[in-house]
Amino acid sequence: MRKLLFDLFGLFMKIQNDDGVAGIHRAAHLDELGVDAKRFDILYRQLRGPLDAGTHNYAQYLNAIGQELNVDFHAIPGLIDATEQADVESWADHHNDMVSWLEQLHAQGKKPAVLSNVPHTHLAWLKENKPWLALFDPALFSCDLGLAKPDPAIYQAAIDALGGHGDDILFFDDTYANVVSAREAGLRAVHFTGLAQAQRDAEAFLAGEEIG
Repeated sequence: MRKLLFDLFGLFMKIQNDDGVAGIHRAAHLDELGVDAKRFDILYRQLRGPLDAGTHNYAQYLNAIGQELNVDFHAIPGLIDATEQADVESWADHHNDMVSWLEQLHAQGKKPAVLSNVPHTHLAWLKENKPWLALFDPALFSCDLGLAKPDPAIYQAAIDALGGHGDDILFFDDTYANVVSAREAGLRAVHFTGLAQAQRDAEAFLAGEEIG
């Protein structure tokens, strides 16, 4: 039986906008600490793997960034918690049309699954505030698996969880590097560019066509 596997952020959840990023900068007191925001943003992305995998907490994550910037984020009381909260809030909005499609797939018995990078604190927030998350079956999250995309092992974990073979699973991700690594791990995968494209690819794949 063919199955659909989705990334979460950039598909169902909206990516950060400028206001959300600015909120993180304010919470982290970048101006006060003399930190270049662009350099911070680069490290924010580069060093996020252990946070997503659940092997580092947010304090350890900011400490790793601080070491690269030669600043001590722990020196300002409350900064760690405030920055983590701002981080979660920057990823808090979802796409209504994608959620509607998810509901349709679920109602049709398609059992869509999800494989997403997400830290523990953010996942807890999602489970509390996005009830539609429960429609994914199975729901696979990096912080629970101890792995993060694009580690090949996380795709094997997904194949094992869904059963069958990677050839029978079509994975959608908006990050092209993750599409490449998923294919290398044995999944069929397509680069997500929008709802209409995803619906066409999903329908064709479930009908037996060679997609991904």
